[in-house]
Amino acid sequence: MPFHNPFVSRGDWNPLRGGPEIVRAFLETPRPDLFGGELIEGFERWWHPKTMWKWAQHIRAAGVFVRGGKEILRGRAEESNKNTHGLDVEEVRELIEPAAFEAMVECLKTDKPWEWLRANLLPEPRKKMEYGFQICDRSGVRALTDKPKVVIGTIHSVKGAEAEVVYLSPDLSRKGYEEWMGFPEQRDVVRRVFYVGMTRSSERLVLLGRSEKQAFIEWDA
Repeated sequence: MPFHNPFVSRGDWNPLRGGPEIVRAFLETPRPDLFGGELIEGFERWWHPKTMWKWAQHIRAAGVFVRGGKEILRGRAEESNKNTHGLDVEEVRELIEPAAFEAMVECLKTDKPWEWLRANLLPEPRKKMEYGFQICDRSGVRALTDKPKVVIGTIHSVKGAEAEVVYLSPDLSRKGYEEWMGFPEQRDVVRRVFYVGMTRSSERLVLLGRSEKQAFIEWDA
């Protein structure tokens, strides 16, 4: 299930940040039907240079681009503006190796048109985007680009926010553990934090069980 935390910039709480824009840049022009548009049979649409570079910069050069093709595309993207026409099929062919181009075109016709992009990403971008691709596999590309309905984070990170349903874990951070195991007045700090967490819910609060690592903590003290 897609999740995020719009109140912080942490990457592990926002695993879709950046990735959806790359997938959308790759798919929206040739497959507008995936985003609520109309796919006209027999009509091929290709990218504006800036749009193509947005996804192509994350693609490996070897086996995909012709020699110097990636640098040519980057130059065209830098020189282009909103009045620049989109690339035609021959211009795209001049940048990409024949076999890679044919594989891309065939993949774009399938029900999983993101697979060509996934298979040809450089290692680091692919690692960052794999979670997003898994969402595409299960629920389609619209699930990747729609705003996640689940927010995950610490109590501090969502202070001031509200949700109809809140799932609250009793596990403590290292600092919270030290405060709970300290003097009585320090325990009050932890209690106040959990009060904040409990009051984020407008309709339903679900208290989760403790993890095995913190099963020894006595909460009734």
